[in-house]
Amino acid sequence: MQAVNSSQTKYAGGFIYESSSTGITGSTGLALKFFSSPEGYIDFNNHAVFDFIYQYKDHLGSIRLSYSDSDKNGSINANTDIIEEKNYYPFGLEHKGYNNVVNGTDHLYGFGGKEENTELGLEWLDFGARNYDAALGRWMNLDPLAEMMEGTHLIIMGLAIRCFGLIQMVC
Repeated sequence: MQAVNSSQTKYAGGFIYESSSTGITGSTGLALKFFSSPEGYIDFNNHAVFDFIYQYKDHLGSIRLSYSDSDKNGSINANTDIIEEKNYYPFGLEHKGYNNVVNGTDHLYGFGGKEENTELGLEWLDFGARNYDAALGRWMNLDPLAEMMEGTHLIIMGLAIRCFGLIQMVC
């Protein structure tokens, strides 16, 4: 028989748990890995201690800077206490090349405070009802409530209203 290692991530609200199954018998453990707060997040480090990571966010809720007082001296040292810095283009694509150092756990939340989906290399942002591709600046699926909102758009079923209703054209 061959030993099998597998892990599974479980989400419960803002809490993230990781369960891992190792060995032939499959002993399973469920451990709290991460949870967020309005000022940052709690991260489980390698020394069996939870660390509080503070986050500086801009007016859109995008996480721009993550930092922690790792030596507990009350001040932030730019060389050791800054965990991650992120800068964005106007439609959400992250700048690459000069701010890609991560000192700690890679935190997949960023533009708009939303989680980045890295499965299959797509790098989409999960906005709940729809997925957003920042490289294209477009939504990648339809809004599930779009069918319920007909009648609120200016162009519906071939009727175009131009110049505030002065010229109407039926196709």
